[in-house]
Amino acid sequence: MDRRSVRHAGVLTCIPVTLVLVALLSLAAPAPAKAAGWEIQLQGQDTWVEHVSAVSDTDAWLIQDDPPKLMHTGDGQYWYDADNTGLTGDLDTVAFATSLVGCVLAHSGKVAYTTDGGANWDIVQTTCSSGEISFADSKNGWMGGLNPRGKLLHTTDGGATWEEQQFETPAANSVAGVAAVDAQTCWALVGTAAGPEVLRTTNAGVSWTHIAVPAPAEAFLCTIAASDADHAWLGGGTNSSRLIMATADTGATWSTQLSASSGGYVESLDVLKDGLHAWAVAGDGVVFSTTDGGTTWGAQVSGVGTILLDVDFVDASTGWATGTSGVVLHTSDGGGPADKTPPVTTPSRRNGCWVNASNANLGFTATDAGGVGAWRIYYAVDGGPQSWGWAGGFTVTLASPPSDGAHTIKYHAVDKAGNEEQDRTFTLNVDTKPPVAGGLKKTAVKRGKYATIRFTVNDLPPCAGTAGANIVIARKGKLPSLTAGTPLKKAGKQTFRFKCKLKKGVYQVFVTGRDAAGNLSRKTLKSTLTVK
Repeated sequence: MDRRSVRHAGVLTCIPVTLVLVALLSLAAPAPAKAAGWEIQLQGQDTWVEHVSAVSDTDAWLIQDDPPKLMHTGDGQYWYDADNTGLTGDLDTVAFATSLVGCVLAHSGKVAYTTDGGANWDIVQTTCSSGEISFADSKNGWMGGLNPRGKLLHTTDGGATWEEQQFETPAANSVAGVAAVDAQTCWALVGTAAGPEVLRTTNAGVSWTHIAVPAPAEAFLCTIAASDADHAWLGGGTNSSRLIMATADTGATWSTQLSASSGGYVESLDVLKDGLHAWAVAGDGVVFSTTDGGTTWGAQVSGVGTILLDVDFVDASTGWATGTSGVVLHTSDGGGPADKTPPVTTPSRRNGCWVNASNANLGFTATDAGGVGAWRIYYAVDGGPQSWGWAGGFTVTLASPPSDGAHTIKYHAVDKAGNEEQDRTFTLNVDTKPPVAGGLKKTAVKRGKYATIRFTVNDLPPCAGTAGANIVIARKGKLPSLTAGTPLKKAGKQTFRFKCKLKKGVYQVFVTGRDAAGNLSRKTLKSTLTVK
């Protein structure tokens, strides 16, 4: 299984990241039933768990920091402190070739290696730091990193000794990833001042072939994985999409297998030796998987929304993924089915509604029930350029002052898997002209009888052709005795009828016209109501 390091910032670099996990779970507790899909084994700490190395369905290792620590599970469920390596300072990566043979790389360049499953460790100093290790078997492996420039080191004795290899890329800022295939074959991802480059050896590193990568200019490439000497995959992304590229001809040509319209990079890839089963992890807790070598990729529901940083599988069923917030995920069924359902956007108003100059806006939210989670909502107003807002909620406001008439907003949501909702259209009708009220006359009524107040409200175009009124009845100098609103109906003659329970006396009547857009008449009508 290939291991990864931290990467990307302008020119692809290999940057040490603090990895932290706080977890010492009770070994006496009974093992819980294994859940379908991804289950959360650890979560909730302000920590980063960036590297995991899986050996079997019960045996896996990870590293944490604050303080730096090596963790181990021997039953596939519970993690405990296995930090007897003798290393000090920050830890960069962990890689186990078998249940017995493994290495831990410290930021200082020291490597602790074991041949007895972590019971005992020896330490060797190397010329590499801030890197990662990938084993092809129990003897052969490669280390990539920097010190201060990109470094490639090779071992043929399970990590006891490391020999620096030359790859003739003097401008290399870092070796951001290595993927060992067998004793002779390894791939590496290198960051240079000119952009990313792939290296490949088929003679145990005696010589390296330099391979150009036709990635988009704005893309960052973060990780590399390989299944054999011909097939390799690269992961990364841009500010608006996740990217997976692949080659099936030793790097001669590269195809884009995934370009999902969602944020964050593909941080880590793991590919099985069959070249068919692979997984990729990214921000927002998204796990992508394929069972056909990347012809199709689907996003799995992980149950977390944090950035996932590493993934490692032992077979088509069993694997682990780790990330920020102390997250450790486990699956025993390959991670479950892919989320292929697009999100659903909900506008805050009824389609075709009327608004005025003060509220010419429309709110949007999107949900992705049972899926990986809604990400963005894209929209365009009146055929203009496309913009976007976060799926959690935002408001689109028409240009001020808005013009009267119908405005169309085309919109659709995208989830974290890249599933896109079909375009939908909302019509927002704007009416900035107030209605005109008139015709209010004096009224008299006996107490206990029905009083009828008559007036007119006309709605000037553009309009919905409907109008109503706000009515206040009060004695002079006192709080209102009655406030009411008449329903919107066809503009013109209006009446307000109510059973009069007011005390005898003379009341003032105030009528303000109101149209469907919420505009109020500039003039408030005034008259009297006499209760006998």
